[in-house]
Amino acid sequence: MMAKSRYFYCLFLMNSLINIINFTPRELIDARFEGAQSSIVIAVVTGTLFIYLFTKVINKFPGQGLPEIFGAALPKLLASPLIFIYALLWYTAGALIMLSFVDITLRFISPDTWQLSASVRGWIHCRCSTGWR
Repeated sequence: MMAKSRYFYCLFLMNSLINIINFTPRELIDARFEGAQSSIVIAVVTGTLFIYLFTKVINKFPGQGLPEIFGAALPKLLASPLIFIYALLWYTAGALIMLSFVDITLRFISPDTWQLSASVRGWIHCRCSTGWR
């Protein structure tokens, strides 16, 4: 039951805060005359609805991940490309969050740090926190 785990909510909260800190001010300034403020309200409502629906659907398959669900519900020719596309999307999202961490670190926490050093430290932190050996 991933949705009942506190790590799910902590990860969601951390990614939400990173996106708010890093991207929201830039987007609001760029689109301030094209309805950016009203789109925030719409995005909050639709995003919350999508998360709720996704967790409801995933809870119908206890103990299974997307590969098992796709394997059981979809033909093999459709399941394999979808898994690959999801893997690319997750990699891109993770890389974006990692680069955002480095950007925030360089901009606010330690602006004197060499950029490659901050990237390497972020990568090492991710490896150590996930328990890779």
